[in-house]
Amino acid sequence: MITNHEFKSDIFLLQAKPAGVKRARKAPRNTGTVQGGFLVQKYECAQCGKSYINMKSLKRHVQVHTGEFPFNCDQCNKGFHTQKQLKHHTDKQHYGIQYKCTVCDKVFASMQSREHHMSRTPQ
Repeated sequence: MITNHEFKSDIFLLQAKPAGVKRARKAPRNTGTVQGGFLVQKYECAQCGKSYINMKSLKRHVQVHTGEFPFNCDQCNKGFHTQKQLKHHTDKQHYGIQYKCTVCDKVFASMQSREHHMSRTPQ
C-alpha cells in the first residue's frame, strides 16, 4: 500500500517531499495550501521532479513511470490510468457517442471539448 510518504515499486522509490511554490490562478477544491495567493505544491515525484498538491495526484502520476494501467476496457482490453479515461474511450470507440457543435457541425469526443469550442465560436 502507498503511504503518504513513499511509493515503493520494483523500479524505484518515490518519496512525497515538499516541492516548489507556484502562482495559483484560483484555489483548488479542498486540496493543497494557498498562502498569500500562492499554491504550495506538497508532493514531488522523485523520478522526474513533477510536483502535485495531493498524494492522490502523485499516485496517479507514478503510473506513467511504472506502466500501470489499472482500468481495462471489457470490450477490447485496452488499459487506462483513470476511470474517466476508460469511460471516454468506451463512449467514443464502442458506443459511438459524439458531441456536435450546433454552430459549425464540428464533432467532439467529449462534452467538455465541445463546450470549450462553443464558448470560443461566434454564433
